[in-house]
Amino acid sequence: MAKLLVNKVTAAHMKDLAASDAAVILISGATGSGKSEIASALAEKILGSATESLVNKGQLFVIDGNSAGIEDVRGIIKRISIKSSEQRIFLIKNVDGLGHEAQNALLKTLEQLPPTTRFIMTTTHPEAVLPTIRSRAASFSVRPVSLAEAKKFYGEQANEIEKYWSMSGGLAGELKQLIKNDSPLDAAISDAKEFLSLGNYERLIFIDKYAANRENLQLFSNALLRILKAATPGAAEKNQANLKRLVKARKTLMDLTLALSANASTKLVALKLATSLEV
Repeated sequence: MAKLLVNKVTAAHMKDLAASDAAVILISGATGSGKSEIASALAEKILGSATESLVNKGQLFVIDGNSAGIEDVRGIIKRISIKSSEQRIFLIKNVDGLGHEAQNALLKTLEQLPPTTRFIMTTTHPEAVLPTIRSRAASFSVRPVSLAEAKKFYGEQANEIEKYWSMSGGLAGELKQLIKNDSPLDAAISDAKEFLSLGNYERLIFIDKYAANRENLQLFSNALLRILKAATPGAAEKNQANLKRLVKARKTLMDLTLALSANASTKLVALKLATSLEV
């Protein structure tokens, strides 16, 4: 089983839940927090074998709520109806991506689970998961890792870690991708820097490629926010007027990010990003 970089509090939650009899576990965390890897590691810990082996043996079943629907949930229900003396885990990544009908069907399943069956689910937006599902789950949030934890984990690469840790905001999954130079956030940060160098009209044209996809626009907004956050300490030392503009722009970005999470129109959010940031 692969060693994971996790915050010590997150590690304690994993250890407690692996030893518990919780039938339903809900793991929440930001995009790039590493929650999918944590969910897989937890399943491995509970079942005592590696993920690939568990899937092959029919003890671990994995679906992604972002691409799954009611038929996939019905498939889970059908599998559960087949009695088994072996422990089984159903891992649903991005359970918040399931539609209302699929979540309701899932809820009915969770109410009558056989003793050998457990569910582990992940979510970026817990508020998009039915409250009745959340109330049945043992839940924890994946916390960002500290710089000290990251340096200790990566060892020989410790001297390069601080820059990537700062860019990732301590999100372990994102940090891993940045180190591999294979991070969507890395590309989004490059785009965000170019975006900030443009005038309003050019910004409108530039951001159009992000406007059609909610996840990509959230990633771009996150990149903008990180750039402005990194620039704030320097502005505080040099120019109060610049500092006020940065603080105002960061608040605007956070408000727009929340609007995206609440299913606001991506085109409207993109328009406001292009025209409302006075930096």
